[in-house]
Amino acid sequence: NESDASTFEEEQHLIGDQIRVDEQDMFKMISEEEREDYYRKQNEERVRQHQQNELERQKREDILKAALQEIKERANAKAAELIAIELQKRSLAENYADLKNLTIEQHISRAFTYSYFSLMNISKKNANK
Repeated sequence: NESDASTFEEEQHLIGDQIRVDEQDMFKMISEEEREDYYRKQNEERVRQHQQNELERQKREDILKAALQEIKERANAKAAELIAIELQKRSLAENYADLKNLTIEQHISRAFTYSYFSLMNISKKNANK
């Protein structure tokens, strides 16, 4: 595989060299005006290619920014959801604690009320005797 890659690179290099030689031969046969026109067209093509590359880079960057923004929004939504769940758990725990305390107070009040009225009945019976 490495030999294939190096062979390919050598072939590309040879092709590039041949193109340059052909270009030089062509320049010998054409006028100065045609040469300038050729260079101008090459420069225009380079500029066009550079602009195209820049547009593609900008498009990729915009896509990445949009994806990052979506990820941030999802993370914020998830964080808000987790905070809401945590607050709900705390509220339920507080409500449970309050309910437990009320139940204890109710048992105490019930016992106190029963004993109070029992004592009242006993004292009435004793008073009637």
